[in-house]
Amino acid sequence: MYSRIPNLRGLLSAERNATSWSALCHFLDEHHKGQSNLLEYVRLHTVDWPSEIKRPLYRWWQEKRAGRDTGFECLIQHWKTYIWEKGTKAGELRKVPEIPGMQMVWCPPTPSSCQSIKDVQQKYPNSLLSDGFWLGQSPITQEQYSFVMNQNPSFFSGKKRPVERVSWLEAVNFCDVLTSLLDAEGATPVFRLPWREELLYACNTGVDSKVCERLDLSAWHRENASGTTHEVAQKLPNNWGCYDMLGNVSEWCLDLMSEEEAQEIARYKKGQQYRIFLGGSWLRPPRESSPDFVWGFDETANYLNSIGFRLLCP
Repeated sequence: MYSRIPNLRGLLSAERNATSWSALCHFLDEHHKGQSNLLEYVRLHTVDWPSEIKRPLYRWWQEKRAGRDTGFECLIQHWKTYIWEKGTKAGELRKVPEIPGMQMVWCPPTPSSCQSIKDVQQKYPNSLLSDGFWLGQSPITQEQYSFVMNQNPSFFSGKKRPVERVSWLEAVNFCDVLTSLLDAEGATPVFRLPWREELLYACNTGVDSKVCERLDLSAWHRENASGTTHEVAQKLPNNWGCYDMLGNVSEWCLDLMSEEEAQEIARYKKGQQYRIFLGGSWLRPPRESSPDFVWGFDETANYLNSIGFRLLCP
């Protein structure tokens, strides 16, 4: 079979049947420098291709067998162009190559005339509220986490359930590893956790007021979750198509809690690095399934089965 992630030049490795085939790679960047929007079709002649490789990839392969020659067309496209151009409308979806079920939702820029947003931009100069950003359609699932990290720390079992028992530091490390695997050096931008205000913006601006009036339609919380997490995207999404923005698992943010905020938490010890998470969870009461309910915990804590995370990408 083929490796999960190509290297920077688009090459795949063979883990099985290595002696039965060979590969060639077509380098768009090498031959067409500066043409970032280039699309090409390449006709291949091959046989017995597995279905999982019949997709737009930044490479092409050829297998030779005597007496057998079947052709098909394959789209070759620059990853950066294919995925990470800015979206054209709120809720537009883009797939993350190679990662099972991972899709990003376009959150458009905020109106430049909005004074509250200007105030937020001053507080969070590195946030992308004025530029727009791609946000994970759902929290990272156990399947996705296992695929990237080769382990699953979750207490609850289910590949489509959100990963939990992941510390803030481990969530940040996941972002770094995924970025590296997808060859961030010119091929993809950097994945990271969202700032609090970015997550609040996506949650509040894309909200459907009718759904929010009936929390059970959009969130798993203490009174309807039966003491467990649930598969992502089982409740209604918000208007931008983001699932589980409230409930199921709380979500880590980049923000460091202030000393004043952290002192309200009983377990807090002075000097600890507490990071913010929000959104409520299966463990918490309905009143905490709100984008305005903010809590925090030690950034090294990896035993909490009610906290997960979702990705943001410029």
